[in-house]
Formats: sequence, C-alpha cells, structure tokens
Amino acid sequence: MALSLTKYFGADPFWSFPLSWTNSSDFSVDSIWSPPVNVFERDGKYVIEVELAGVEKKDVSVNVEDGFITVSGTKETSRKEEGQGYYMRERSYGSFSRGFKVPSDVEEKDVVAEFKNGVLTVELPMKVDKKPDKKSIEIK
Repeated sequence: MALSLTKYFGADPFWSFPLSWTNSSDFSVDSIWSPPVNVFERDGKYVIEVELAGVEKKDVSVNVEDGFITVSGTKETSRKEEGQGYYMRERSYGSFSRGFKVPSDVEEKDVVAEFKNGVLTVELPMKVDKKPDKKSIEIK
C-alpha cells in the first residue's frame, strides 16, 4: 500500500502543511492547534482521517480546489476559566486549517466527507484507468 503511494509522490505522498494557525491577532496557546491526521489507501481510494474531538460538524469545512484539499474549522472553548490555577492544560482551542496536495490520480469531483464520533473521514476516489478501445489497423 505505501509502495503505491510513494510511486506517485515520492517519500511524502500527501505533502501536508498547516495553512494558518489562528484567525486572531493574539498568539496564545488557546488559539493554536493542528488536529492529527491519518492518510492511507483503501479500496481504490485515498483516505484522510482527521481527529476532531470536541469540534462540531457545523464548525468544519472541506474544500477541494486546484489540486489541494483543505480541512478547516474552529474548536470553541466550552467556557472561559479566568483565574483558574491550572497545574496542567493540554486541551487546545481555536481555528485550524490543514492542507494536502491531492494526488494526480484522484477524481476531485467525487471526493466525499463524513463526520462521525469526532473523526472527519475524507475519501478521495482514484480515477479508473479505462483500457483503450481495441482498434484494427488496415494494412495498405
């Protein structure tokens, strides 16, 4: 499976990049985060799974354009906890945007996404190679 991905894209088949960390001008821990992803191949499709625990479906968007797919959204804090004396705070909130180069063998118009149990699954179907029609050539 990984072998077929690397034949198209080299060592990093789905070159990924964070598009933006935050939409606000403040640069606090609460406004920066990048959700973890899995990218793999299954049943003639590339699959991108994005872990979005605590994010609502209405706050997520997926766009495909010009050979790139972008997953973006916002994870809202449940409440502001001013003055709390945290010993440890690892939960992240704020805007996120992840971008991926779409492989050349993907049928962009058929990309689908599903959001279930805090995981966004995006399926990118591969183009079906149509065998050329057999043509008899007349010999002159």
